[in-house]
Amino acid sequence: TICLDKARFYDPDIYLKVNPLDANELGLSDGDKVEIINANGKALKTKVKITNFVTRGCVAYSHHFGHWEHGANPLYIKNAKEVMLGNVTKGDIVMADKKRAIGISPNLITFLSGEYQYPLVDEVSGIPDFSSTKVQIKKI
Repeated sequence: TICLDKARFYDPDIYLKVNPLDANELGLSDGDKVEIINANGKALKTKVKITNFVTRGCVAYSHHFGHWEHGANPLYIKNAKEVMLGNVTKGDIVMADKKRAIGISPNLITFLSGEYQYPLVDEVSGIPDFSSTKVQIKKI
């Protein structure tokens, strides 16, 4: 994730990962720009990485990218130095890490259900399910 330097070392690219067979059918090559479009027509733009690490018929994108607030901009927290881990504060300000703003946030197009438009929630863990959104991939 963008939060962990070691994870960025092992998976530094912030591309939409697409299976080679799907990429072939869609006429995609590494680095092509695409739109990821959900059922409601919301779309995000990013680049493609062709990889066998993704099952055919699925796409993958690392979470924790594309923050527009949390960590991407300075944040005021009273007594920040006392409550934050690491050397990330100056007085009551949590300093921004601009690396958190790069890429896209796939949460913006994840499936929302019900009248209140909340994400689906796993019945066992209670964790929001940001990984089951049907999307269309369109080369741009």
